[in-house]
Amino acid sequence: MDKKKISRVSLIAIMMITAIMPTSFAGLTPETIRVTFTPSGVIDLDLYPITATFGTVPVGNSNEYPDEGAGDTDYTVYNNGTTNAVIYIFSNWTTDGGEWDLDNDGSPGEDAYSLDITGSDAQYITNSNVSWIADLDDSSTVTFGINLDLGTASGSGVLDAQKTTINITAIVLA
Repeated sequence: MDKKKISRVSLIAIMMITAIMPTSFAGLTPETIRVTFTPSGVIDLDLYPITATFGTVPVGNSNEYPDEGAGDTDYTVYNNGTTNAVIYIFSNWTTDGGEWDLDNDGSPGEDAYSLDITGSDAQYITNSNVSWIADLDDSSTVTFGINLDLGTASGSGVLDAQKTTINITAIVLA
């Protein structure tokens, strides 16, 4: 092959590469903008009523009607705040007269009980902060009922009055 032809091919190749390449390699570093912010707003929860007294309940049975209400929508959580929230609900073992364990799925065994909330989004109350009532917009409410299911008793003196607390917390919707 002749040197002139090689020079021409090389020159054409260099011109093509130059045409598709940027004029300066030095300005090709990518840039980023990191954005941080803190959401503002207030979650202000109120609950009514604040007790659920079931009275005497035979072991191995259910009670859907605490003294404070008589149906699926007797308890109301109010979000008086300025931002939307997810409402979580959880409980634990009982604290008086012996200990009954909270069952997480509605099939309580010996010395165990379960609680479930009723209404438009029925679910079992668990012993960790993972069960939830609903999304709750600012200045709005969600209503629910409470059911109690008792397992069997072991005969070890845990038939005294039992008490537990249902905790209701909220987080800001992302």
